[in-house]
Formats: sequence, C-alpha cells, structure tokens
Amino acid sequence: MKEFIEFLENHKIISQLKKQYLKDSNSDENFRFFNNFKKLLSQSSKKRNTNLDGLAYLYEQEVSYHQRKKLGEIYTPRAIVDQILDGVGFYNENSIGSKTIIDISCGAGSFLVQAVKRIINYKRDSSEDLDITGLKSIVQLIKSKIIGIDINPIACILCQINILYELFEIIDSILKEDPSFPIPVFQIENNNIFSHIFNQKYDFIVGNPPYLFIREIPQDQKELIESRKFETCQGQYDYYQLFIEIGIKLLKSDGKLGFIVPDSILALSNRHIIRKYIYDHTIIREISYIGPQFNDPIVSNIILVLQREADCNKIAKNMVNLNLKQNSELISSSILQQHFEDWDYKFLINLNQEDIKILNFLNKNFSKLRHIMEQSKYDIILTRGVELTKEGKIIFCPVCNKFYPLPTGKLICKTCKQELSTHSIETIIVDQKPKNPNDDYAPFIYSINRYQINETKYILLKKQGINYKSPGIYKNRILVRQLTQNNLICATFSRNGYTSQSIYNLGVLKSPVPEFNNLYLLGLMNSELISFYFIKSFGSYKNLYPRILIEKIKELPIKIPQTEYEKKEAKKIAEYVTKVLNVVESNPTLNNQYQIKINQLVYDIYNVRNEERHYIKNFLEKV
Repeated sequence: MKEFIEFLENHKIISQLKKQYLKDSNSDENFRFFNNFKKLLSQSSKKRNTNLDGLAYLYEQEVSYHQRKKLGEIYTPRAIVDQILDGVGFYNENSIGSKTIIDISCGAGSFLVQAVKRIINYKRDSSEDLDITGLKSIVQLIKSKIIGIDINPIACILCQINILYELFEIIDSILKEDPSFPIPVFQIENNNIFSHIFNQKYDFIVGNPPYLFIREIPQDQKELIESRKFETCQGQYDYYQLFIEIGIKLLKSDGKLGFIVPDSILALSNRHIIRKYIYDHTIIREISYIGPQFNDPIVSNIILVLQREADCNKIAKNMVNLNLKQNSELISSSILQQHFEDWDYKFLINLNQEDIKILNFLNKNFSKLRHIMEQSKYDIILTRGVELTKEGKIIFCPVCNKFYPLPTGKLICKTCKQELSTHSIETIIVDQKPKNPNDDYAPFIYSINRYQINETKYILLKKQGINYKSPGIYKNRILVRQLTQNNLICATFSRNGYTSQSIYNLGVLKSPVPEFNNLYLLGLMNSELISFYFIKSFGSYKNLYPRILIEKIKELPIKIPQTEYEKKEAKKIAEYVTKVLNVVESNPTLNNQYQIKINQLVYDIYNVRNEERHYIKNFLEKV
C-alpha cells in the first residue's frame, strides 16, 4: 500500500480526480473528506474489511450508514458480487475481454473491481508470459469495457482509485519500460441515472441498486423521474424497480442483468408493475433467496438474473432456476416462467409441482372476489374499520380544529405540520360504556377468534376528524382479522359493532343467488382450502403466514353455487357455520367436528380430489 500511495502522490492522481469530479467550492463536505485522505488510505490498508472491495472500506468508515442509505450507497459483500458475476456469465472467454459490463450505481466499485480482477486473472491464465504490449492491452481492455455511473462524486473518485489499485502492479511494470505511458482514467461517470442519456447498449449490467421507497425520494428526484416517463414509476414505487427498468432497457439483445434487490419484489402488490415489466422483456434466468445481507435486518434480499428477450414464446417456455437458502440449507429447483403470468405476475418461488397444480386449478376455474364485486348484480362491501388503532388514542390539533389518530413518531399534525401537545391526547376506546347521556358511545369489537367475538369495548363517536366510516358497514357482516389464528384465516360473523382498521368488514348486501350469503362466504373464508390458497399465493418462501390485507382478500377464488347440487351444498355449509357460531366457546369438540364437515363440503363444492385434500391438510398441519 505504501508504494501505491506514493504512486498516487507522484502522479498527482488525487488532485486530478478532485478536479474532474469536485467542481464546487472548497467548503463542500466532499473536499473535507480528502483533507485526511492519505492518512485514511494508510489506515484502510491495515484495517481492510474483507467483505468490501478496496476503498469502499474507507468511505464506510467516514460516512454514516444512515447518510449512505439516503443515497442508496450500501456496498455489497464479496460473495454476493461473485455470485452475481457468475450468474450473468462474466467468467469465461465468451465474455471476458470482448463484452461490456456496466454498474449504473457503482459506488466505490465492488462489482467493477471484481470484474477487473477476473479480466486480469483470465489474461494471465491464458498467456504464459505477458510482455509490455500484453500488459497495455489489459489496461486498454478495462478502459473500454468497464463502465460505472454514480450520483456521488466521492464514490466515483474512490471507484477510479480502487480500479487503479487492482491494476497497480501492471501499470508499475509498464511505467518501468515506458515512463511516458499515460495513467489511465476509467469510464466512471458522475451523473444522475434518471437524467442520463444512453447512446449504447451493454452486454452485462450488474449491481446493488439503491433501495429508496417513494416516501424517502426527494421531491426534485420525483419530478425528474416523472419527467422521464418511466413505465414502472406508477403508484408506490421504489428506486430499485426504476433501476431494473433502466437496466433492462440498456441491455443488448441476449444481454444479462444481475442485481441484488429486496425480496418485496416477489409478491408485493405494489411491485406488480415491475414484475410484469420483467416478464414481458426478459427471460428470468435465476431467482435466489439469500436473506438479509446488510445492516438493515428488516430488508431481506434476492439475487435476480435476467436476460433480454423479445420472443414471448421463449419467455413463456423458459425454466427459471430457483435457489432458496433456508436454515443454512440450499434448496434448488426450477419453475416454468409462464406460471408467473398465470399467477398475475407474482413470483411465487416457494411452490412445488403439487402446489402449482392446485393453484392453477383454483385460479382458472373460480372467480376472484374482486371480479364478483365488480358485477352490478352483486353488492359486496369490503372495507377497513375506523381509521384508528385498537387502543383508540387520538390527539387534537388547535390549528386544524380537529382530531387525528395519535402519530407513532413525533407529535406533528400531518395536515398543518403544527407541533402538538401531549395534553391534547385522548382515548376514545373504553372498557365500560359511560353513563353520561350526552356521550355517544357504540359497541366496539376489540378482538376476535375464528367464529368468535372475543372482546367487546365501546367507542366514542362524533369526534371531528376521525374517519369512522358509514355506520351501515358495521351491521350483519363477516369480520376478518389481519393476523391469522393457528395459520388459518381468522373470520367470524357480527350483527353490530364498530371495528378498528386491523379488522376488515366483509358483507354480501345483495346477491342474485340466495345461497351466496354471509354465512356461506364465512365458511369458505375459514376453510382449509382457502387458507391453503392464501398462504401459498401470498406467503412466499419464508414459511410465515402473511398478514391478511384487503387487496389479498380480493384475490381469493370464490365459488358461487350455480347448480341445484351446489346450492344444496352451500346451504349445508351455512347451516354448519351457524352451528359453529353457537357452540364455538361452549363445546370445542363439537366445534371441531362441525369445522371438519365445513372443510369437506368446501372441498366438494370446489370439486377438489381426495389426494389433493390430503396434501392440503398435511401442509397446514406442518405449518
């Protein structure tokens, strides 16, 4: 490292890079970073973090994780870099030395440095003795084929130095024979990817794009993104999905992209648009679940390897390689890419062939609840309860002259941004109904179990600003809890009572088929079949039952009885549901027997075969 530092000083490389990338005043914090650069560089040689490449360690020591996360600058472990480079095929004579590779969020160069190492090693392995011409050709190859872009000028400088460090031995050998050899400057561009104009396509695109959700994206960036009319920036988008879209557009035909991204892309509803974009434009070569990889344990990751393809038949017939790391065990399988289209572009990587067969049968033969809700002959409500937590804490804003649910963070009014006082906090959910006749209280369903209202309290109504919803939604309807009970959907029936936003209100208000009613629908909701469908469609690979959300309830396959036989079976389901509601608390054994009957009837009306019934039952017992 000492020799490399002297090399940087003798050739005034730092000052040249500062002049190239830092064009603001000397007061800029970017300049301050370089005041102790030599000292920091020396320290990095002694304390090099083996999970980082080169000077990424230096930058991580000087800039806080929180600040780097704002820019999406979280550097990538070496093992992940190698897995992605292997995944896209950057390792042999067909790729190294002849094809371009770009990282459009390169940071200090973790991916590009490793690509440089592979080029150097390949060239050395393929030649017994490299002369000066051969060494110069390696430098020229890297200058022409390795490209990086980053919004942060400091990261660009460190990336340049990092690549130089990997080439130092080669450059030093060249300079000994040819002192006039110009010190190379690599294609590392300091630019905002959202405003960049690309005039060429690339063979490989790799990287770890920033993970910034729409709420965290600065307003000027949002305006820039919207002005460029990206196809995937609709709704609740994230930076990384825009980087995927840009990356795919930059690929040559048959070019490959390898990214590490959050696993939220797999099945989250607001990632539907990027999943469909991926499906329509690429062959998905690999999806590998690798779990949390960075300082933020909340974010779990996958590696995504894509290949640009325009032929829809090749896309549909492609077999996607799946790798799931669970409890230190690697489970590999494959799945037909067309299945993703069948599942409305959810990437359900946790399914085996039996799961696929059952889901395809349900998806193709039964209407989604949302499709039934769209028909004018039906009137079905599905809504959250009062926009309020179960505890019922509210706070008054004197500027807006209204109440709001108590904020989870700072006491700031979400409308006027006025700071609020703790003295204006009230609780409008109480255990006992007050006797004051001037107070308007109504029953409030505090918690439920399957087929059972577990606890009822009272809610104070008519607090200006609180969204109570229409009183009509709280009468004669099914209640569905966000959280499951023993890995099964948790639903019951209620004739009256407000709920919080964590309990949904589902009601059949009008139906041309009398047998399609609340009691029948409740039987479907609490059945083994629908619970299996739910966990397999939305639970993904984590073996955790997903939180039940309204958007997911709308995707459930619902059987409307049509024939006389089906109507007869539907009536039986409603009858057994009524029996369960009457004995659920007093007679658990009888309750269980009734539920077994409901499960059998639901299987019958959906025409599910016996072997598939056994498979579903065994699966639910295991989870």
